[in-house]
Amino acid sequence: MSFFIPGRTRCALCDEPIAQRADAAQLPFVSPTVLPEWAKLSRAFVLRRCWEHWPHRDTYARAARELVLSAPEQPSLRRRFEHEGLFLFEVPAVKGFRILDTWAPLTVDVPGQDAARLASAVVEAFARRTALAQDVGPGRWTLDPTEGDGWVLTLSQEGEPFERLQLPAARQVLWTELMTELLRSSSAGTSP
Repeated sequence: MSFFIPGRTRCALCDEPIAQRADAAQLPFVSPTVLPEWAKLSRAFVLRRCWEHWPHRDTYARAARELVLSAPEQPSLRRRFEHEGLFLFEVPAVKGFRILDTWAPLTVDVPGQDAARLASAVVEAFARRTALAQDVGPGRWTLDPTEGDGWVLTLSQEGEPFERLQLPAARQVLWTELMTELLRSSSAGTSP
């Protein structure tokens, strides 16, 4: 397991030290049989700017997606949504949900008691193109529109950002679909 230490953890792509957690992304797993030369990057930290410009990003994200899709269904992690590497899982043991985006990359947990409120707020922010600041469990989700048609998603804990990523306009539709499924799953009481 990789641990992030500000200023000491190095980007697995460029080897520069990463000053803040919000500048980093932790890569998902890929199968060594599919991508033997890059499997060692599984769970490594990279600078988001390096990830965004890495020529093998799409190949890596697709391989990560395929690995998740090939895994047998588990009662402890029930897939509720997937499209283009954006996943929503129900996690019954903690009465919550997990969002995994192999393209971003991002993994974030959403407590069941906050899921419907978060999903409704995100869908509304997208529809109205307005900023959002929403408390979720012990953290905060901030969604800000960019000058283009994209968004910046920032996840914070105790006032400190730990994830900050660009959501391009092309992925807004996917995130809207995911949040709609999160709203449906949490409102239907599928999470015990």
